[in-house]
Amino acid sequence: EVAAHLPRLRTGSLGEVSFRTFVEEANKTLAAASRADKVLLPFCVDAKAIVQCLEGRSLRCTEFVARHMDLPEALPAVLRSLQENFNLEHLALEHFGLTHIQAEALGSFLSELQFAPALLELTGNPLCDDGIEKLVHSRALHRAQLISLGGTRMTMRGLASLASVLRRRCGETFGRGL
Repeated sequence: EVAAHLPRLRTGSLGEVSFRTFVEEANKTLAAASRADKVLLPFCVDAKAIVQCLEGRSLRCTEFVARHMDLPEALPAVLRSLQENFNLEHLALEHFGLTHIQAEALGSFLSELQFAPALLELTGNPLCDDGIEKLVHSRALHRAQLISLGGTRMTMRGLASLASVLRRRCGETFGRGL
């Protein structure tokens, strides 16, 4: 339902549906997510609604996707809800407003998962070098097969940190006789 309203929202032609109604409906759809294959946070969901809906819930999904939402304050609730998830294969927190401050919590979460996501998308978050280094030092990036870090304001310093992960991964791959 939410996806059907997005084109009308972008063009401003919601018809009888007001923006407030649209946001309220998007917030309600979040409450239904618990054991779906894919949890996609609808655009315009309020951070308080995310925290309220996820509080005390354990999500068991293969994909958790939140894009273009500046909601770093909702990250602790998201991570708590995914903490016991052994199915998570794809974690996308793109343009989520994550900085080096949230990188430590994210890194800790990812390194403590029994099965780390194969695909980690953090594009568009202003993590900077400090955030990248925190993720590298937490060993959060070591198990992912594909990591998307475009637009994270990483410089050569952050890239040097990532190089250590890549060297280790390449050594393991070639050591097993690719």
